[in-house]
Amino acid sequence: MEVRDKIRAGEYETKLHFFRSGERRKAYDIDVRRLEEKFKADLEEEWFGKIEHPKKNLLFEMAWEYGHASGLEEVCTHYESFIRLLER
Repeated sequence: MEVRDKIRAGEYETKLHFFRSGERRKAYDIDVRRLEEKFKADLEEEWFGKIEHPKKNLLFEMAWEYGHASGLEEVCTHYESFIRLLER
């Protein structure tokens, strides 16, 4: 399944409720971070496979910075645009 399909299926959305503080908030934050890492790994796998590239992390960081406020699909859009810079 492609990353965009996984986004639409809700695979990167936490099932935990948001709390302002306490242990439940810590659990929420940990789960959100885990899902963000899964999203990043899936996106890299889709575009790079097992190939390592020295600027792969920078590519994701830029796509995240430009797109995450508008959602994960927007991160994908920026990732796909920026990846062309590495192909040259």
